[in-house]
Amino acid sequence: MKVMLYADAGAELEQVHELLEGIGIRAELRGEFLRRFAASPEECARRLASLRTGMPCSDTPREPLYGEVEYERRVLEGRCTPKGVLYHALLLQSYLRSLLPRSEARLDRVHVVLTERLIATCDARIPHLRVVVLGMPGIVSVSGAVEAPARSREYHLARALLSEAAAELVAGEWLRHGDERLARALASYVMQVVFYAAFGEAFCSSDECMLHDSRWQHQVVRAQLGMSLCRRHGEMLERLRNALH
Repeated sequence: MKVMLYADAGAELEQVHELLEGIGIRAELRGEFLRRFAASPEECARRLASLRTGMPCSDTPREPLYGEVEYERRVLEGRCTPKGVLYHALLLQSYLRSLLPRSEARLDRVHVVLTERLIATCDARIPHLRVVVLGMPGIVSVSGAVEAPARSREYHLARALLSEAAAELVAGEWLRHGDERLARALASYVMQVVFYAAFGEAFCSSDECMLHDSRWQHQVVRAQLGMSLCRRHGEMLERLRNALH
């Protein structure tokens, strides 16, 4: 089994790679997924624009506007970042999977894409932010690690009644954009993709295991930043190390 890591410009690819190597997970760095596999930048920009979602959301691609396609073209060229834009997570994964050549779409290859794009799944036409999408390829949203897990109830109450500054004082510990600890969280989410590919297990019920499906920021701080495994998954990691080459 081989792990392939990709990342948009700006994602903490090198740091994540070093952290994975520190726990015995060898991965090949491959740069940007779309630059590697998308043959036509124009078609790629159009497809990405069609995968945008909002409220209400839909599980089918939409017809993009000209300005949206041009914006995606600028993102692909590195002239801007996709901040403030929400993409349908499963449709994005399906598009990325369609770009993989047959020689790469194999069960012994684990493709993981780190992206600055904010992703969401659709439930009853309501978008729900996600950090990670398991499968081929796995997707880990850098923005999602900050935005998707909920902050404390105290934070939202203080923000509603007082101000953003006051809310941050009572929010407790949580990840922010540009946080130097972000790479540790991303490495843990990459491990969720790798474990799912290797063993077919999605998440862990222990809130001290990096494979925990953290719904709150304080859980991310405890589980993902800790980069520890529960006893059972620690034993599975030993088997996984032997399988990677």
